[in-house]
Amino acid sequence: MMTFSPLTVGIGVSSGIILGCLYFGGLWLSVMKLKNVESKKRFLLLSWAIRSVLLCSGLYALARYDAACLLCGAAGLLITKSVIVRAVKRKTVSEKAKELPVC
Repeated sequence: MMTFSPLTVGIGVSSGIILGCLYFGGLWLSVMKLKNVESKKRFLLLSWAIRSVLLCSGLYALARYDAACLLCGAAGLLITKSVIVRAVKRKTVSEKAKELPVC
């Protein structure tokens, strides 16, 4: 049976947020740098491998600590994903709005 103590929830959520920032922030940086890279496939594969190893290692460490911590970490990861996706969409929409001519 899992026990959700404040310490477990705090460690899990904060670790999930950090892992999410590393994974999805790294994805965003990889996509931004993609236009300056010669070997795009190799760069994306290497980027994915590094981000995946970091994410899996972090989730494994949370699972070794406690199952409730892992669950809270996954929740923090999903929260971070939604925040980053929303921020990138907002930035993309505002950039496209600047390009449109004013009638």
